[in-house]
Amino acid sequence: MSELTPKQIEAIVAACQANAAEASAALGRAIDGTFTLSVGQPLALEAMPLGESWAAPGLAVVMVVGNQAALFVVPVASGIVPSWCAAPDPTGTSKLTTLAQELGMLLLPEDLMPDDFKAAQIKNLAGGIQRGRPAEGAAAIPITVTGEGKSADCLLLWPLTAPALIVGAAPAASEAALAAAPATEPTPPEASDAASAAPDHGATAAASASAPPRAAASAGKGTSHEDAVARREVPPAAPQSPVGKPAQQRRPTRIEELPAYTRSLLKISVPVIVTLAEKRQPLKRIIELGPGAIIQFDKSCDETLDLQVGDHRVAVGEAVKVGDKFGLRITSMAMPEERFEPLRPAQ
Repeated sequence: MSELTPKQIEAIVAACQANAAEASAALGRAIDGTFTLSVGQPLALEAMPLGESWAAPGLAVVMVVGNQAALFVVPVASGIVPSWCAAPDPTGTSKLTTLAQELGMLLLPEDLMPDDFKAAQIKNLAGGIQRGRPAEGAAAIPITVTGEGKSADCLLLWPLTAPALIVGAAPAASEAALAAAPATEPTPPEASDAASAAPDHGATAAASASAPPRAAASAGKGTSHEDAVARREVPPAAPQSPVGKPAQQRRPTRIEELPAYTRSLLKISVPVIVTLAEKRQPLKRIIELGPGAIIQFDKSCDETLDLQVGDHRVAVGEAVKVGDKFGLRITSMAMPEERFEPLRPAQ
């Protein structure tokens, strides 16, 4: 894969011009409209001042290539960005993600296919660009989007060296805080002594039951260094509600709120397979195959295709053309198979 650099202006402009019609269609599918993209003359980002007109909300489409990114922005003031983009539901989030993937394949050359992408509305386009830390000599291409009686002066710029910070800096900060925080916060010896002297006998009994034998045996004697360490490693009791029951922990609603070991599982690569058609043939027939042989399938061309992750069918969709590539537009998700086990009385 090539590196995203300002020197690739000609190749990126050529890709934008060649795929402008399909990029317009992708934008229309995502935000429900019919639009036309017009590609302007490229220029250096530093020669294009981001004044007050860009210090406003807008749709930011991030296309990550390696450690850098290209960014396509659409101002909300143009009226083209629908209101649901500010707080999309799962369907809207899927539309924006698909838009980011398609624009990455259409607005960038084939040797710069993004390996990650994201689209979201941000409160300040100029702030998002600055958070992304444009590289020295960063380039920009003005792109005008017209349709539905509206017009938007958009911008495609690259390379940005901090793509994770473009769509809000809070998730990255929280992730760094999670990584830096210890698994359990140690309790000072003074706090442990105070807790053992508290009148809440139920809590004291629970702490004594969970304490190591060494700590329990040292009661009434001078506390050694090892005993102090053992007492410090006792996990804190679960938070209590006013009625004495454990308080319910809030479930994480964002990927950034998951524990580090859970987030690491999301980086595992799995095979994604689209099956056009399949058919069983005798081995004798397969041996007889040669150039020009035709195999007839029982599946028609307009039937839906299955999307498999590993050996599991997760969705169905229809074949689409994305540039000179083949793609799959998901039409519905496949529910996992239900398995029932008979319940028998214990023998």
